[in-house]
Amino acid sequence: MFNLRNIFRNRLVIIGLHLAAWTCLFLFPFFVYRIRVQDHSFYIKEAINTLFLIGLFYLNVYVLIPKFFTLKKIGIYIGCVILVLVFMAGQQAFVEYKFMAYMMERQPMGVFSVVNGVPGSPAHTFRTGPGAVAIATGYGGSMAITQAPQNVAYVNAGAADSIPLPTPVQGRMIFRDQFFDAADQPSLVPWRKRLYANWHSQRPRIVEFRDSFPAGGVTSLTAARPFEDGIFLRHFFFPEVLRKSATFALLMLFMSGFIKIALEWFKSEKQREALKVANLNAELKFLKSQINPHFLFNSLNTIYSLAHSRSPETEHALVKLSTILRYMIYQSNGDKVMLENELRYLQDYIDIQRLRMARNIPVEFKVEGDPSGLEIAPMLLIPFVENAFKHGISYTESAFIDIRLDIRTNGTLHLIVRNSLFKQRVSEKGGVGLNNVLKRLSLLYTDAHTITVREHGDEFIADLKIALKHDEVFSS
Repeated sequence: MFNLRNIFRNRLVIIGLHLAAWTCLFLFPFFVYRIRVQDHSFYIKEAINTLFLIGLFYLNVYVLIPKFFTLKKIGIYIGCVILVLVFMAGQQAFVEYKFMAYMMERQPMGVFSVVNGVPGSPAHTFRTGPGAVAIATGYGGSMAITQAPQNVAYVNAGAADSIPLPTPVQGRMIFRDQFFDAADQPSLVPWRKRLYANWHSQRPRIVEFRDSFPAGGVTSLTAARPFEDGIFLRHFFFPEVLRKSATFALLMLFMSGFIKIALEWFKSEKQREALKVANLNAELKFLKSQINPHFLFNSLNTIYSLAHSRSPETEHALVKLSTILRYMIYQSNGDKVMLENELRYLQDYIDIQRLRMARNIPVEFKVEGDPSGLEIAPMLLIPFVENAFKHGISYTESAFIDIRLDIRTNGTLHLIVRNSLFKQRVSEKGGVGLNNVLKRLSLLYTDAHTITVREHGDEFIADLKIALKHDEVFSS
């Protein structure tokens, strides 16, 4: 039979679900923000950082929280978290360092010059590799490039190499984010996008500089030395890498902590429910163990009375008792028995009780309806009948017992037991057997039964209804 719960308990399925969840988390920004990145090194960098964050998630879930937090070693837990944050900052700084070194050594990039917020007239795009590049703007609407390496390629013609240029002003620039450090203009230059997020396939890689060059002046762009010149620490590690690593590491710690606490709560609730069921089963077994010897004691008393009076019915009573004991020992140990067997057991019990009673005491037992296919908790009906014989029989006063059982087509069982009520025995009513069955009903047929026990004139009436097709039986 197909069992969905067993599938989700499979270790391979759980691992697959974890991998799918982390993959979706990694790809989420690309689907939401429509980011198109054609540089494979970016994916490698992000994948490495994500793997370390995933490792932090499982470290917190399976080591830090169980070993320290749940054992109330809060100081040790906080210390471990601080060490982990320092490690994550160092890890991401190392990855960014290596990634930046790779970026500075990669293929030539393109620059789109803009003068005073508007494109130069005409605007020129060129490609260049590492080395000094001097750019002059505002010279007759053209652009001149000097001191360029050998691989400079003009995209737009019209630049005049013969235009005399003043001495270039040396500056330093790093090709990422929005940093520009020129000697005569030490100000941030806003960039449209990150360099690696603005590349285009099959065309020169273009980055826009706005207001980066003074009109009519000459600026020299030199490939930056981010590590030797301290640019990495000033502009990347402290404002970006440290912030990014701390943010994502704390987010992963909070998320893993929340998930772990939620899982522990569900686990404790499941254990609490299992303990509750175990306690109910133990109580049911205890109640059943009380019922069996209680009935056996009454039956043996009956047979003893027959044997003492040398009644010929003694042998018949012993056969009935053996049938009853066989039912009690071999058939009533389960959670449910067939209703037909339970009714046959009631009939045998009534037959034994009739043997010791005066024949002038009427005892009626009538069953209406078809019990086929229905099940009931064992030994559940006998206490009502037993109580009637115990308290409803008198050899000095008029007495009667009337037991009627109606089985309806919707699976509802309706039992009505009437017996004589003797005022001198009022304080004795409701013995051990009846009290036990009331407890069993509340445990086994919660919200699936109704019972009324009342006195009406000289009658004691027990009225029970059980929805057998909608019962709730706790399995052992």
